[in-house]
Amino acid sequence: MPRFRPRKPKKRRPPQRKRNTALAKRTAPQRRVRVLLKAEAMEVVAGHDGFARGLPEPVAVVAAYYCSEQGTALVSRALVPFAVEGRAPSWAQAIPRQQPAPSWFLAQPTGTVVVVAVAIEEDSGKDIQRIYASTDLADEMLIWPIDGAGAVPCALERMAELTVAETPIQVGLHTVDGAPVDTVRRDDYVGTAAVWLASPTDLRTRDFALPIRSRNGRNHWVVNLSLAIRN
Repeated sequence: MPRFRPRKPKKRRPPQRKRNTALAKRTAPQRRVRVLLKAEAMEVVAGHDGFARGLPEPVAVVAAYYCSEQGTALVSRALVPFAVEGRAPSWAQAIPRQQPAPSWFLAQPTGTVVVVAVAIEEDSGKDIQRIYASTDLADEMLIWPIDGAGAVPCALERMAELTVAETPIQVGLHTVDGAPVDTVRRDDYVGTAAVWLASPTDLRTRDFALPIRSRNGRNHWVVNLSLAIRN
């Protein structure tokens, strides 16, 4: 009778741990950066300041937002008045003034930066101050492409769905105070343009030309904007 030999128990491999995706997101490479906005010049393709009222007095409210899974936050802004050199077509140079320092923030490669530029022809300056103050409330801001029929207003973090990266477009705007096209009365609202960019951890400077045309066509301005990401 053959001799029975018991089999040796097989060594079991320890179970592989599932990858913790939440931990992976938290440990994604981050970089402490800031966004520097500069609007130093404006091309005045067409300019109008009312009948027999002379040259327009353009003002641009520019703001940059960092968008991520955690939400949207204002990281830099500026209120820039321009001095028009002559009748359109002409150039306008920014009038130097002190601006708030940009905020430092932790950026991830998967985040985006959205820049919004609101163009206004100054009369009293009251509406300009109100729009500048409203840029603080990023969650209350909605945009939509003005050249698209039936466009639905969307939050800033969804701008990537409207156009490709680094391609400025003119947009409709709604703030906490409503749509400037309806609420601006003491100044003259011209329009709003926006642009978004990916890879906010990429330290470099980008230059944009943001075209903005009023609904009546009397004012057509192009804001030349420089956006630098620094650490």
